[in-house]
Amino acid sequence: MTAPARSDAMPLATSLPNQVRSESYSFSAEDEGDTTAEAEGHRAAKADNWSELVLTDDEAAISCAALGLEGLLEKMNILLNTSYDLSPERQSLLKICSNLPDFGIAYSLLRPRWYMDPQSTIDNIHARCKEDGDIRKDVVYNDVLIKKYLRPRRLWDLWSNRVVPSWIAFAEPWDREDPFGQEAGQPPIFFAVSHAWLDETGRQSVNTLINGREWPVPIPAATNLEQIRADLLHHNRSYTWLDVLCLRQKSKEEQELVRKEEWTIDIPTIGGIYRATDNVVYYLSGLGLPFQVGDLNSSRHWLNRAWTLQEVKENWRSCVAGSPHLPDDTSGMAIDDPMRTLCDRMDALLSNNDDFRSLFEVIHQMAHRSATTDLDKIAGLNYLLDVETDWRANPNVISGMDRSLPTYVIGESVENAWWRCVNTLRVTHKSEIFFYFPAPGPRKEDMPKWCPSWKELSKCRDLLTYAHESSDRLRQCWPTACPCRVAVARIAGFSLAQSKAKDRREGNIKLQGAHEDWPVFHATANHGQSIEDGEYALLIPTGGRELDKLDHQGSSRCVIGYLRQDTKSGCTWFEKATIIDVHEDKGRWARVRITKRNLYLD
Repeated sequence: MTAPARSDAMPLATSLPNQVRSESYSFSAEDEGDTTAEAEGHRAAKADNWSELVLTDDEAAISCAALGLEGLLEKMNILLNTSYDLSPERQSLLKICSNLPDFGIAYSLLRPRWYMDPQSTIDNIHARCKEDGDIRKDVVYNDVLIKKYLRPRRLWDLWSNRVVPSWIAFAEPWDREDPFGQEAGQPPIFFAVSHAWLDETGRQSVNTLINGREWPVPIPAATNLEQIRADLLHHNRSYTWLDVLCLRQKSKEEQELVRKEEWTIDIPTIGGIYRATDNVVYYLSGLGLPFQVGDLNSSRHWLNRAWTLQEVKENWRSCVAGSPHLPDDTSGMAIDDPMRTLCDRMDALLSNNDDFRSLFEVIHQMAHRSATTDLDKIAGLNYLLDVETDWRANPNVISGMDRSLPTYVIGESVENAWWRCVNTLRVTHKSEIFFYFPAPGPRKEDMPKWCPSWKELSKCRDLLTYAHESSDRLRQCWPTACPCRVAVARIAGFSLAQSKAKDRREGNIKLQGAHEDWPVFHATANHGQSIEDGEYALLIPTGGRELDKLDHQGSSRCVIGYLRQDTKSGCTWFEKATIIDVHEDKGRWARVRITKRNLYLD
């Protein structure tokens, strides 16, 4: 995997351990050469004066080559209140830093390791560097991420004012099952920033040493990175994740291949960054700008952007930057008060943290939000629908836990990205599409015929209706699989030409092979999809408790279509036409005995 030019040039794979997680400064190893009392003195001094550990811009920009080994040692001794001499072991450590561009990066490398054995620090640098690269290389399989939680590629070290690889901040080996150390009860070592992106006319692009001038940093024209840093330092943590600095942005043409490669995994895992941290700072009016309620209908408002669906936290009120105290209870405010509208809409976003999210509901929310491209909407949708990952599942069979995060491909067609999303959806959400969306797919190459296009879904005005119909039933009935029965029936009476109400039609179903005394079942189609008279295959949810739950409203949802036998493989394929609701007749529908069959969905 191609790495950023500056970041991996040395290798910059240092790990800043737990002692800089907050304003309390503690030690992760014995203080080399110090007595216990002396080490405790350092600890107490740095806990009370952590702000003295923050470099100025001029200090960070000093050339390491100009400082030399003795100069590096002197500055570190002064900053961290030590009196180390230039021992052979410490010389070896400082020589690594002498090749770095400036003291800011060297400080990020040395600060957390300064109280550890130098040789152990050197070994850890190389181990963490290799570990980080191996994990990012192995996380992609067949264009999906087999892990949905990854540490961010970079973090902004506010104390050194340099963007550094994130493994600098994580001292311990990367636990693949718990990458952020949450299960171990460790507090997050970084916080994240969420902000509204201004229109291009209100932005400037800044070339800065903070990110080694690897790409121009887009920020509002009315602020600067120095002011943003000063604001963020008040949160008393040394690391933050800010997209404009930590996620590679557009730059020179020769760097676009690097951005494309990084975004493959960095974009899908952004949601995990916000979920992992306990603190998100919100700039609702633009990065670094004072808070204003603003135009709540603007496509640029934070509330109306696609990405922000995955960035809201329950404690958002206390984390809005540049604002007065926001009201905890808006019930006493005027109904048309913009502040009340803002707070109520922010609180409503928390429903996205529900364990079960209707696919239709999330698509509806995405469709009414703004993004640079629909690819961004689909990427955000992928994260909001995350569940347990199993990349081995067969996407053509509605069964099993088959959810993983698709990679992000710059320049990919929207419909191809949508199909790759569908390909990794869990069974519950595939069932939503299959049983509750009336139209079949566009029948394009490489797309399943049962799946509608992204354009058709995102433009549909009835998604919330479908979400209401499907969510309770699917939540109860199909946690992992959707067993079905198949019948062949004669269907009549649904023709659009015979119906006055195009969105609600009534017809009849006569099962083939049914006893003569069985009734002709009454059915309705609550949509405008064409159903001509004729013979169809019916895909019916299986009997038992599942069917009882489905029939609590007196009807059973069925998918009608056509069966096709593949002579070469022997498989039976089902091609969806549309959906209907079959209504009960004294419980006889539930007692219909039809042999279960294994089907593949065409």
